[in-house]
Amino acid sequence: MSASREKKTRQGQTSQGPDERVQERQRKQKADRRSSILYAVVGVICVAAIAVTLVLNSGLIQRSMTAVTIQDTKYSAADLQYYYNVMYQNTLQYAMYGLQTGFDYTKDPKDQVYDQETGDTWYDHLLDGAVDYLTTITALYDKAVAEGYAISEDGQAALDETVTTLNNAWVGQYNTRNEMIRSNYGPYMTYDHLLELLEREALVSDYASTNKAAYTYSQADYESYYQENKDALDTFTTSQLALRASVNTTDENGDTIEMTEEEQAAALEEAKAEVKAKAEEILAKMEAGEEPADLAAQYSEDLYSDAVSRVQTGSSVNSSYTDWAFDSARKAGDVTLAEYDGGSSYYYYVVRFEDRQRNDGAAADIRNILVTADSDDEAKSSAEDLLAQWQSGDATEDSFADLAASNSKDPVSATGGGLMTNLTALTSDAVYTNWALDPARQPGDTTVIQDTEAEGYQILYFVAQKDPVWQQTADNSLRTEDQTAWEESAAEGYEAALGFAAKFVQ
Repeated sequence: MSASREKKTRQGQTSQGPDERVQERQRKQKADRRSSILYAVVGVICVAAIAVTLVLNSGLIQRSMTAVTIQDTKYSAADLQYYYNVMYQNTLQYAMYGLQTGFDYTKDPKDQVYDQETGDTWYDHLLDGAVDYLTTITALYDKAVAEGYAISEDGQAALDETVTTLNNAWVGQYNTRNEMIRSNYGPYMTYDHLLELLEREALVSDYASTNKAAYTYSQADYESYYQENKDALDTFTTSQLALRASVNTTDENGDTIEMTEEEQAAALEEAKAEVKAKAEEILAKMEAGEEPADLAAQYSEDLYSDAVSRVQTGSSVNSSYTDWAFDSARKAGDVTLAEYDGGSSYYYYVVRFEDRQRNDGAAADIRNILVTADSDDEAKSSAEDLLAQWQSGDATEDSFADLAASNSKDPVSATGGGLMTNLTALTSDAVYTNWALDPARQPGDTTVIQDTEAEGYQILYFVAQKDPVWQQTADNSLRTEDQTAWEESAAEGYEAALGFAAKFVQ
């Protein structure tokens, strides 16, 4: 081929487009550009997702977005979580103390149905309660601010004590204060915001307490309340011998006895028949005039418990026989056999009615410090030394309470600073009442007396004389009724609307 023809051939090939290697290189470049764009887009999405996750975990959204609006006030998920936790903790305490609420504290509230008809869960119920509570707080806060109410000295002191506790409670239990706050008040809560809520609550609580204390009632008001509620307010004296039928579910070695539900039910019925026969035997003897104390000693191996000549208000009488006890025809010496189905156990109560009256005697509050020693002289000397130690200081009720908390051997009152409330001649030990109910007694009075039953000496501090217990109950009930009406009136017209951030409440 001539040089000119070879040149023309190359020109022809060039005019027809790039060869295969060039085309392949171009395709690869385009693919690389598409990949770069794709990776860039994916990268942006990933960064955005990470950013959203970080923001969510930080609680910023939950603290800034609205979870509920009440009137003109907007509350965040952190706020609503705080009040949800209040409702949850209250319900948890009831359940753990055995109160029949239907709530299983071992399960998630979202996994438990509260209302079979509506399908609402316990979570829904607790959230509704939190919103209602927050609505009342909001209404009372607005009312207090509108009236220019300022927190009292006592209210401020209580708030200061709460804050001090908050600042110290985490030590030894949590790594940081913030960890404690998130654990107890919700994952979105901060220290500063918690202080805001506590200050708001303190003002509302102080305002409400001041209002409640301002109500006044006449003796006629108390008498009217008594006539409507005498069964609950009167003082009853009864003797009760209790027997229990149950089925052993473990053997003498502590190993579980395998039984079907049918076998357990049959065994319980057999036990009930045996225990009821014993209860009827005791009943017959009591009806024949034998004393409850003697029968308690005679049948001590059979009894589940006994309470001879127990004095209590009607509100505390065993519900298994209240209708019988409250009957106006009841008279001293009447006897009955009552029953109670406790599920896995069954109870029989042999009861003798002894007395019913309205306890019009005055009541008193005192504080005590029980001192024990190897000898009476030693106990008395130690008690007198402790009293002298207290008198040499500021000699206040608070300092006496501190002394009781650290020195008293009384297992019941020591943890409360020795406080014993509403002592009456009818319901309390004479070792206290002979001194405490003396009309000449004044707040701050002290004494040292021997307590032979406790095998020691008591240091007593007189706190206050009070109205009869039934009248105190009437007064408190009337105040609660009026206070509830006042709070409901304050919240009238306040509407709550849940927002997007409510779903963050856990």
